[in-house]
Amino acid sequence: MPDPGPAAAVFLAAISAEELERAALARSDLGTEPYSLTNAMLTQLGEWARGH
Repeated sequence: MPDPGPAAAVFLAAISAEELERAALARSDLGTEPYSLTNAMLTQLGEWARGH
């Protein structure tokens, strides 16, 4: 299996921080517990990576 690092780096470099924050804050599953925003951002990135 090829190293996913280079592909992940290209994907992350293409992400707009402003767009990611906006999308994460608009998620219906955004909670209020610690690290909720980080979790929402990681979930959003995963969805974008899968083309959703």
